[in-house]
Amino acid sequence: MNIKSFCLLSGMLFIIVAVVHLARLVLGWPLLIGAMFVPMWVSVVGLIVTGALGVYGLRFGARN
Repeated sequence: MNIKSFCLLSGMLFIIVAVVHLARLVLGWPLLIGAMFVPMWVSVVGLIVTGALGVYGLRFGARN
């Protein structure tokens, strides 16, 4: 696997995770890990981080 295909693949995976975070925020899906509920602000941070990584990965993969 070359660097271009790796960047495109990882960028697309990060975008998919960002869309799931966005869906949780919009639809209000609860998230329970063990006995602890995860607050919605965690998905806001996850959306920003994974969205940025996805965009950077796709841009870098398209450039090479």
